[in-house]
Amino acid sequence: MDVKECTERLQTELKESSEGIAQRMEEGVECLEREIRGVHGRTAERIDEGVGRLERKIQDVQRSVSQLREQIIRRVGPSSAELGE
Repeated sequence: MDVKECTERLQTELKESSEGIAQRMEEGVECLEREIRGVHGRTAERIDEGVGRLERKIQDVQRSVSQLREQIIRRVGPSSAELGE
């Protein structure tokens, strides 16, 4: 085998090796993208659940405030309760 043949063979092997590396890198990127989408989806679900809990708590607090206002009006009278608004 002469120098030219050796060079061509090495170039071919290098090209094939580079293509293999590029393919594995592409597969790795796709795998990471799938994992990120999965994590993002789970995170979004947890955020939605948290928002739902906060909304329910806000409604509970609003009900409590309304009940307290009604109690104040009954005990003190409407004019004093209206001043606090």
